[in-house]
Amino acid sequence: MMYNNLLFLRTARRRLSSVKRVVVFGSGKGGVGKSVVSAATALALSEKGYRVGLLDLDVHGPSSARILKPEGRPSGSKHGIRPVNAGGVELMTVEFFLGDLPLPLSGGAKTSLVAELLMNVDWGEKDFLVVDLPPGLGDETIVPLRVLKSLAHTFLVVTSPSALSYSVVRRLLSFLVEERVNVGGLVVNYVSPVGEESYVERLEEEFGIIALARIPFDEKMEAAISERNVKLAETFFNAVRLLSEVLAR
Repeated sequence: MMYNNLLFLRTARRRLSSVKRVVVFGSGKGGVGKSVVSAATALALSEKGYRVGLLDLDVHGPSSARILKPEGRPSGSKHGIRPVNAGGVELMTVEFFLGDLPLPLSGGAKTSLVAELLMNVDWGEKDFLVVDLPPGLGDETIVPLRVLKSLAHTFLVVTSPSALSYSVVRRLLSFLVEERVNVGGLVVNYVSPVGEESYVERLEEEFGIIALARIPFDEKMEAAISERNVKLAETFFNAVRLLSEVLAR
């Protein structure tokens, strides 16, 4: 199936027609905390009384079901696949279908799974849908990006303060500009009080964007994830709450 054809695009976008705002998180590479930031942002928005969905499309390492506490498994109806409640957030993740099985290496298999979720999940009425994209620029990222770019309220790029991230983040931002995606800004995760962020400033100047959030490294994060309660990492979650306030404006 060609996932850039009009039928696919129309079907996937129709599924999201009752969602008021779509917030997409992407990253140039893995290991920058994109998924935990996405899940925490969905929780923070839900705290404010918004109807929130979280779509975890990270086929390389889906983790939202391990960060949150989903109640049961997805169910099907004539309207499509229903997401699962997870602490007040309606969650759909590729992990529900993969479990602990290794993901086939075929790029086509990854793209097919992502496309099926975009076409078949019944979100209903939502104030926000937070989308966690796979890292990088493979087809499994580009396909949902092209579906979502006309719907997204904002696209946020998650990175770390390490200078090693500069080239991959710059490559991703260049691609997003070419695709005419509405880039809302950067989310700099794992910030240290003495960390070096000069490359972030370079990206801000080059692409005319800002860092919407600088999230400190929180030593309580591992314990919080083990407990499936990211709110226990108070320093981290307070920073995400501030980000959610910006998104809700």
